[in-house]
Amino acid sequence: MSKIWIVLLGIGLLTACGGSSFEPGVYSMEDMCVVQVETEEQICYGMTQSEIDAVLGEGTEGSLGWMEYDGGATIAYRDGVAAGLMLDRSSADKYRTARGAEVGMSKQEIKLLYGDNPASEHADNNLDYYYDSEEDQALEQLPRKSQEEMMDIYVFSFLQLGDGADRIMLLDARMAMYFE
Repeated sequence: MSKIWIVLLGIGLLTACGGSSFEPGVYSMEDMCVVQVETEEQICYGMTQSEIDAVLGEGTEGSLGWMEYDGGATIAYRDGVAAGLMLDRSSADKYRTARGAEVGMSKQEIKLLYGDNPASEHADNNLDYYYDSEEDQALEQLPRKSQEEMMDIYVFSFLQLGDGADRIMLLDARMAMYFE
């Protein structure tokens, strides 16, 4: 009986301390979140601008109409709802993905978190992962779909990997392809 309590206590501690159940190569909507390192608060794809502003403070409009927030987080909104999250170099040590990736990580460190397959590698600069939320499966490439259907395909993109990831983007395929 005491062994059962020890196991349950261990599971409880893992959950309470933010232990994750992420497995390389297996994705979900939980992957579409960014975590503030200091506070552990999350901002996620699909949150409203007012929900994100409550966590990050008010942003300023930047290029392409994306909202730039202090600490290197930039959010793309579609109809007032987050459709893309981006972390730039200045976000290092301030933000990470829900899975634990941070700007500055090497390609190998990212692959340990997200898996070797199905990753699309574009030269030595980009490492992309695709997830179809309707089919609940990883994809090896972006499928040809309507713009509406592309909102169910999610892209986890790590850019400029020469000296570690320079930028991390979590967005739907419509935002990735059409910036809308």
